[in-house]
Formats: sequence, C-alpha cells, structure tokens
Amino acid sequence: MGFPPEVLKAFGVDLDMLFSVLGYYSFVFAYVLLCGAIQAMHLGLSLISKEFNRKTADFIFTKPMPRSSVLTAKLMSGITLLLITDIIYILVAYSMANIMTDEPFDRKIFFMISISLFFIETMFYLLGVLVGAIFHRVKSVTGVTMGTVFGFFIAGMLGDALDDEKIRYFVPFKYYDGLDIIRESGYDTTFLIINILFVTGAVLASYALYVKKDIHSA
Repeated sequence: MGFPPEVLKAFGVDLDMLFSVLGYYSFVFAYVLLCGAIQAMHLGLSLISKEFNRKTADFIFTKPMPRSSVLTAKLMSGITLLLITDIIYILVAYSMANIMTDEPFDRKIFFMISISLFFIETMFYLLGVLVGAIFHRVKSVTGVTMGTVFGFFIAGMLGDALDDEKIRYFVPFKYYDGLDIIRESGYDTTFLIINILFVTGAVLASYALYVKKDIHSA
C-alpha cells in the first residue's frame, strides 16, 4: 500500500498483521464497533427521551411504582437487547472465521476482541441514557447519536494519525483496540478501570437525574 504511515494508522492498518486472520479481523472490527456504538447510544437515548417527546411520561409516572424501578426496567431491557445482538454477532463471526480460512488463529484473542464490542456498547448505551436524563427533550435522537458517535470515532482516527496517546483516554473506541489486544494478549488495565468508573458514574447520575426529572406539558 502506498499510503502515508499516518493514514494507515488513522484507519487502524498494520501491514505486518493485516494479512493474518486476527489482524484482518481487528481492522474490520473497528467498523463493527462503530455500528454497535450507534445502535447502543440510539437505544439508550430513545429509552429516556421518547417518553418525553411523545408526552407519555405523565402516564408512566402515575403508575404505582417508583421512578427508579421504571428506569431499572428500561436499563435491563436495553442491556438484554445488546447482549442478544452481541451473542449472535460473535457466533456468526466465529463461524465465518472458521469457514473462510484454514489458517490457525488464537481463539482466546479472537473472543477477547469480539467481547469488547459489549464493553464499548455499554459505554455508549449509558451515555445515551445519561443525555436523555439530562435534557428535557431531544428533538432528533438519530442526529444526536450520529453526531456524538462519529465525533468520537473521528477523534480516535486523528489521535492515531497524530500518534497522540492522550486522546485515547477520551475515545472509548480506543480502549479495546484490536491490534493492541493482539500484541499484548489482553486488555489494558487502565482503560478497563476507566470503563468501569464511567459506567458506574453514568448509572448513578442517570438515576439521580431521572427520579427528579420534571414533566412539562408543552
């Protein structure tokens, strides 16, 4: 390939690994993450914002159950949907990898890369929930989702192109970089901790905001 090294880095291409099963999979997986993040944030934002956009929140909140229980049910339904989607994806991806190549590859690393999809989706899912809990009304769930997810994705590409490690801390897509997982045979502990802290903080903040969220008639 005659592309400059910066361009190759931006698109997650490592010529030494690209033509291996795991190397090629990690390249394709970056765009699987993009699709998964869009699905997850759209789902999380929709769970909260649609009841206010469609003015059905007053009906839900008159039911004899606390708001925290309503939010718990919403969160669990979304997580269940993401889990089902990811399980199907991993089974299909693993089957395709075995069908398309006779080259041996590390199954453990393959599954570590694949499972990171759920970790990234969880972060964007809860980000969507948090945004929905913060703002009274989101006019375009799709617009906010696409703008946010693509913003993070492009920031990650720029960080790779500029070889700026600091940007990685602000871009969830780079927490579980496929090439890094292959090289290190595992996850980066620092990013795992950041992931856990973000998820915990987003859940607590969402509950705190949701139970006090005002219902406007207009």
